[in-house]
Amino acid sequence: MKAWHRGAWAVTFVVSLFAVVQIMLLPHGHHSGSVPLVTTIALFVVFGVASLVFRDHYEAKAREREGKPEPPWRKRLREALRPAHTEDGGAAEQPAADEP
Repeated sequence: MKAWHRGAWAVTFVVSLFAVVQIMLLPHGHHSGSVPLVTTIALFVVFGVASLVFRDHYEAKAREREGKPEPPWRKRLREALRPAHTEDGGAAEQPAADEP
């Protein structure tokens, strides 16, 4: 991600956030109560869980190819929530807090 222009990421984020608020949270027309908010939260949770399931699936395939045993689900969840690693096995470079 760092290789791409930060301004482009910022513009993409702002446009996406605007779309979520205008289209899903504040729809024009009929009064629908809290349905848009509930829908947004449900979709966010579903997408997050699906992301973790897909990641675990491909990690399991990699472990199987390497002949490693499958760790318990709690350890797999901790690994899934850790920062990503590079192809050479080292931790991915994280930007410094004072970096622009």
